[in-house]
This record gives sequence, C-alpha cells and structure tokens, in this order.
Amino acid sequence: MTDALLNVLALAPGPQTAPELRDALRRQGKKVEEFEVLQELRRLQNTGIVRLEGTRWRLLKMPANIKTAHEPRKPSPLRRAGGTTTVDGRTNAVISPVIAPPSAPAG
Repeated sequence: MTDALLNVLALAPGPQTAPELRDALRRQGKKVEEFEVLQELRRLQNTGIVRLEGTRWRLLKMPANIKTAHEPRKPSPLRRAGGTTTVDGRTNAVISPVIAPPSAPAG
C-alpha cells in the first residue's frame, strides 16, 4: 500500500486529506480503510517522507522507486482581456454601448 499511497500523493495537485487519499486508493481497486491510510501516513511522517499540514498530508520527498505516470502540468497561456484577436486584427470582445443616466429635469 505504501507505493500506491505515495503515488497518489505524487500525482495529487496539492496536499490531501486521509479520506481523499483513501478514496483515491479505492478508485485504484485497493480495499483500505481510513485508519489504515492514517497509520501508513504516520509511519511515513516518522521517516520524513510526508508532513501533516492541518488536516492535509503533503509529500516532502519522492522516493526513488516511485514513478509518476504524468508529467508536471504546464501553465496555460493567459488570454488577453476583452477577447482574442484574429489574424486580421479584429477581436471577439463584446462591446456594450455606454448607458448614461437621464438628464436632470429642468426647473
């Protein structure tokens, strides 16, 4: 279970709670209970591999025998505010007319 648990933590987008880790292991077909996950996490914490941050567990160092299945995510490029620009220079931004308040009554 140790390798599977470390793999789940390595692929997670951030620190995970014990129930989240249990659910991820169950999705992989492992039949584990939350207390078993916590026991293993505490053992790993004593060896300095994971750290408890509030109620979430963070992987501190990747053991050599664990291989992540995915490459790290690359940030997506930011789009220009107001829409994208086409090849001919036009934008697909929505342009709303300016609405002015009514003029004050005379008198």
